[in-house]
Amino acid sequence: AVVSTQRYRGQRPRSGRTRRTFLAGLIVTCSKDTTFRVWDFRTSIHSVNVYQGHTAPVTCAVFTNHNDSIVSGSDDCTVKVWDIRNMRAPISTIQCDASVNKVSISEDSHHTIAIPFDNRHVRLYDLQGTYSMNMV
Repeated sequence: AVVSTQRYRGQRPRSGRTRRTFLAGLIVTCSKDTTFRVWDFRTSIHSVNVYQGHTAPVTCAVFTNHNDSIVSGSDDCTVKVWDIRNMRAPISTIQCDASVNKVSISEDSHHTIAIPFDNRHVRLYDLQGTYSMNMV
């Protein structure tokens, strides 16, 4: 299948800066309008689902390694974990002290969320939002 590389107004594909934004015909993009979108290119009729829940621009979003969740970060100082099968409300919300510009998910079975901050600290959480450790 050929995926068009058109620029969609207000959406920023994050594949260059964040891992796992593309998943077997699905692409997740971030937006300044406080939403993120999941684009479905698996069929000839492409669809897009818009997800709301942040109160400021969404700066990053990635699929988890088991492809059942999406983790999004925002300028509203939160990271939210979403079940890809039921995205009406986040599974968990992590409140941060500053805007979140990037998130990364570990490739092991623990699904550790790493959130780097400008002060050179990285905070680690699990998918339920439980704080694990602060790395300096």
